[in-house]
Amino acid sequence: CPPDPDAPKVATDGFPFIVGLFSNKCSMSACHGAVPGAANVDLVPTADNLAASVIGKPSIQKPGSLLIAPGDPKGSYLLCKLDPSCADRAPGTDPMPRNQPALDDDARKKIADWISAGAPLK
Repeated sequence: CPPDPDAPKVATDGFPFIVGLFSNKCSMSACHGAVPGAANVDLVPTADNLAASVIGKPSIQKPGSLLIAPGDPKGSYLLCKLDPSCADRAPGTDPMPRNQPALDDDARKKIADWISAGAPLK
């Protein structure tokens, strides 16, 4: 069948990409969708929730680190958690998403680009 020209377009970057990714990979009730989520991180992808829960907020797993440091992907612990090869992940913690294949390099780059842009919520 040919593609439906009226079907909604899949977001490929920015906050719309983050919303889709977090909805599909992170914010299930057993992971980071319930309060308190795993590691007290709530990734329900709404602007209000991300602003209140992860943007500029400290990591409980890695004291001194922010979960998302707007403008600073390397200073954002969330990216380390998503990178299976990150050596800075807190000891005894697993890479995310847990029990699923790791996000590919392209998805991690899009998250890093969003953070570099200041983690805008629109």
